[in-house]
Amino acid sequence: MYVMNSVLVRQTLIILCAAATISGCDMTKFAANSTVGVMKQAAGAFTSEHDPWLARRAATGNLKFAEGILRATPENEDLLILLAKNYNNYAFAFLMEDLDNLNWGTDEFTEVSNRAVDFFTRSRQYAVQRLALDFEDAGTAVFAPGERLEQILGEAEPEKHLSALYWLASSWGNIISLQSDDPDILADLPRVKRIMQWVRDHDGSYANGGAHLFFGVINTALPKQLGGDPEAAKQGFLDGIAVSDGRYLMGKALYGYYYFRAIDDREGYVKTLQDVLDTPGDIMPEQRLANELAKIRAQRWLGEVDEYFE
Repeated sequence: MYVMNSVLVRQTLIILCAAATISGCDMTKFAANSTVGVMKQAAGAFTSEHDPWLARRAATGNLKFAEGILRATPENEDLLILLAKNYNNYAFAFLMEDLDNLNWGTDEFTEVSNRAVDFFTRSRQYAVQRLALDFEDAGTAVFAPGERLEQILGEAEPEKHLSALYWLASSWGNIISLQSDDPDILADLPRVKRIMQWVRDHDGSYANGGAHLFFGVINTALPKQLGGDPEAAKQGFLDGIAVSDGRYLMGKALYGYYYFRAIDDREGYVKTLQDVLDTPGDIMPEQRLANELAKIRAQRWLGEVDEYFE
């Protein structure tokens, strides 16, 4: 996710708009595109934040601000990717955490779950919009049966389309996980796995090894009759963790939680999650926020160990 210095961005936009007025030219799109450049440069201020409380409160307004900028420059590739990435990451970082702390079936759980699905759906839509800039029928082809999706993957270029395909698959996978009791939604999983496989094959290091971690989670979350494979999951987790030499702690936390539960290994579960807690959050300064969130989850999951193991 990202956060920008809101005052700086707004001041920049005002200056650019004033310049447009003085020159007598319509520079609205130019101003919007310039603002996107500032937003990209400011992204590190969010991912390096050490306080999840502050990060969460900064994020939501900036999501809507970015959507406002998109109205002025609807074909800005960078902005579409930022929106896809940041809606996905907000839901994963904060809304999914909320759900883990709520009782299933309560009105509050349902409300937060619906909001998470909405945020992941927005992420998926922005990723599709980015693809549609180069593949006009992406809005239907991605979801429709037939060979068109495979044709798009065959024509896609890693340097241009990998980010969109990654956030498309990531957000879609999260939608499925939240609605896995719906057979129609679960039926989309092979399509999502195929997209993420394309990402993994072309650049498994993207998003801190996110494609590898995706297959780690999927292969432990699913029963064997639906394609689950704990040993393939282990390799996915290890490959993902290796991308950052273990410095990206969220990957290690997911490994501890999903894999060691799947193989009923209490000792491995405790050891891996304790390792997350014992590792300084600033071991990867550019991903400090993700590391602090990983520590929060590891602490909670360790507290639940007796629920998972006899």
